[in-house]
Amino acid sequence: MNSRQKLVAIALVTLTTGMGISHTRAQEPDAADLKQTVDAHNTDVAAPKQEVVCIKEAQIGTRLKKTVCHTRATTEAESAEAIRGAGNPGPVSTDE
Repeated sequence: MNSRQKLVAIALVTLTTGMGISHTRAQEPDAADLKQTVDAHNTDVAAPKQEVVCIKEAQIGTRLKKTVCHTRATTEAESAEAIRGAGNPGPVSTDE
């Protein structure tokens, strides 16, 4: 058996053994429990920037969305950083 045939045999074995395995992904929190927890947190904080906001974000490579929660301060800081980065693109590297 030459090396190409060995490689094909290994690939086939890998594919056939992996077909019966279901991939588990991180479980999304229950929407009602999440809302209750976020609401409880938001009633306890004094500053509006410390309130937690949850949104559904698209995941690259899938149609599924995941719930992501951040404080308003974190969201504003990330937005400001994105705007700052978009306005000042870095140097372009060349492979010369």
